[in-house]
Amino acid sequence: MPLIIPLSQQKIRLISVFGTGILISTALLVIIPEGVDTLYSTTDTSPRAKVGLTLLAGFLVMYLVDKLPAVSLASENGSFLPLSFDMSTSRFSNTENPPLSPSSPPPTSSMHQHDSVKSTSVGLVIHALADGIALGASVATENSALEAIIFLAIMVHKAPAAFGLAAVVLQAGGVSRAKKTLAIFSLSAPVGAILTYLVITILGSSDTALIQWWTAILLIFSGGTFLYVAVHVMQESGNANSLAELLVSVGGMLVPLLTMFMPDD
Repeated sequence: MPLIIPLSQQKIRLISVFGTGILISTALLVIIPEGVDTLYSTTDTSPRAKVGLTLLAGFLVMYLVDKLPAVSLASENGSFLPLSFDMSTSRFSNTENPPLSPSSPPPTSSMHQHDSVKSTSVGLVIHALADGIALGASVATENSALEAIIFLAIMVHKAPAAFGLAAVVLQAGGVSRAKKTLAIFSLSAPVGAILTYLVITILGSSDTALIQWWTAILLIFSGGTFLYVAVHVMQESGNANSLAELLVSVGGMLVPLLTMFMPDD
């Protein structure tokens, strides 16, 4: 869309807020409970420690993906970057309105901006792979309600992320680079989903209990990644307290409740 139709920052923000509401509710109401329930059904002993460690692992992975690129670039350049991009809210922290029209020639980019855009692209691709893990694991459960809500959460969350990424890369590298970056970003979640499903199936082979165990672990891990992104976005968007954003975010949180009215298979 940034390559064709300009979209106001307010509309992008509303989409992001709605997606954030769906993400956090999906993690709390759908992914984590399903993963915990599946894990408890595959073992006689209490897997409480595994649940906590797996959740922490997912949360920690996304935290490192979010923070390490900036820390690394700051170390290389001897100072913190004057231009930073938030992978969750999909915007530059010190750029109010980056140009979204392909007709506008990209401005001369500093080395800081080039490195920041590159690290942001890598971070978003890794995050999309983590989303793919959640989708692939949900397919392994053969639970149609779980598959549907995770798919919806990923699609809605990816809308503002893809728009923001396209706008930023368009500004820094032009149309050709924006298309290549978006292609990689778009493929990462499906690839992650397919690989996860294949790994679960191959490792489990004919052992149903093993398939369920891996599915549970990957679902809980994905729940941790969803929680980090959702909480991070909520913190970043906390400065605005408009009634419209409040209603949109609450509406997003209520969407996963629809799974309670959907059949499990």
